Amino acid sequence: MDARTISRRGVVRLGAASLVAGAAAQGSVRAPRAQDDADLPPLVMTDGYAGGGTVPSSLGAAQFSLAVFARDRGDGSPAAPSGSFQLQDLSDPANPVTMTSDEFTSYTAFSTQRPNARQVTGWARVNDTGPFPFLLQVEDMAAVGDQVDTFNLVFGDAAVPFLPGNGSLVCDCGGFSYSLRGTVASGDVARFELT
Repeated sequence: MDARTISRRGVVRLGAASLVAGAAAQGSVRAPRAQDDADLPPLVMTDGYAGGGTVPSSLGAAQFSLAVFARDRGDGSPAAPSGSFQLQDLSDPANPVTMTSDEFTSYTAFSTQRPNARQVTGWARVNDTGPFPFLLQVEDMAAVGDQVDTFNLVFGDAAVPFLPGNGSLVCDCGGFSYSLRGTVASGDVARFELT
C-alpha cells in the first residue's frame, strides 16, 4: 500500500484522535507525557505513523496507541522523532503490563523492500517503573480494517540486543522482558508522508 499524504493540521487531528482512542480503549492508562522539544530548533515533519487497536497476545489481547513523527532538523543530522506510544496488556492478571513511552531515540525505515515498514526505538515506563529500552516495528500493509498491519514490540532486557550501541547500552531492567508480535486485529496503523 502506498503511503498516505496528509497536511500538518490533519496530523494534529489524527494524532489527537489516535491518543484519545487508545486511551479510551485502555481505560486506566494515564495520558502520555509529551516529549520535551524545548532545546530543538524549529523542525519540519516529514514522515509519521499513527493508530491504535489490539494485537493478540498469548493469553488474550494487548491494546495500544501510537503517534510518532520524524522531524527534519535541516542540518543533515538524523530526523528527530517525537510523539507517544502506549500499550496495555492485562491478559495475564498475575503479570499485567502497562507501558508509556518517555522518549523516542530513533524513527527509521528498516527495509528497502517494504517502503511502509518503520522502526521506533526509545525508553518507556512499565507499570510506573523504569525507564526501560524498547524497539517497535510497524508496517501499514492495507486499508483500514483488513487486519494485516504488522506489529512487533520488544522491551526491557529483550530489547537490548536490537538497539544501536547495544555493546555500551546499560539497562538496569531487573530481568524484565516483554515481547509481542502479530497483526493488528482491531484498529489500524497508518503511515503518512507529511507536507
